[in-house]
Amino acid sequence: MSKNEIYILLGLYFVINILLLFAFNYMVFNDSFYFNALGSQFEYEDIQKFLNVNRKVAFLSYLFIPLIFLIRILCVSVGFKIYTDLIDENLNFRSIFSVVLVCESVFVFQIIFKLLYILFYGATVENAQTMGVLFSLNQIFKNKPEYLNYLFSCISIFDFVYCLFLAFIYSYKFKSGIKKGLVITVNSYLPLLIIWITIVTFIIL
Repeated sequence: MSKNEIYILLGLYFVINILLLFAFNYMVFNDSFYFNALGSQFEYEDIQKFLNVNRKVAFLSYLFIPLIFLIRILCVSVGFKIYTDLIDENLNFRSIFSVVLVCESVFVFQIIFKLLYILFYGATVENAQTMGVLFSLNQIFKNKPEYLNYLFSCISIFDFVYCLFLAFIYSYKFKSGIKKGLVITVNSYLPLLIIWITIVTFIIL
């Protein structure tokens, strides 16, 4: 993939993600959603004040989306580059970056699927919470040790699909075979995913 193709695909992802965020803000997490969710706990005036502040800072989320998106791609690409260097693959970073970039389409479909799901079943707090549980790996791997419950609840089905797709594209691009692609993907992406979950959990708590 040439530099121009990478820039075009990056720009396309940026636009799509921003449009999807806009759709979520105005079709799902709108004023009605917050009034229904918070109406039993707070006064009308308090909710209105929250919404006014939320509208003023909403534009910041549109600025951060491209940044977060780019950081994620770079982190995964660097992880792949480090691991492949350790096993003496010596692959070009731009080639790795292009593979990771193509595979990001999985997360674009994830956002689209979640948007359609919540619009179909209704924009309620219950459906928003159910959506997170429904698409976790806990729904696939029922028989597992208890200590893996939390980790699997944080990893979605789309993360699992992403790993498989990444392994497939990697093996196709570098002619390495699907088994080797899976090994490289698991050893380079999974530690990054666990670190990311740990950081997000620490921030939330």
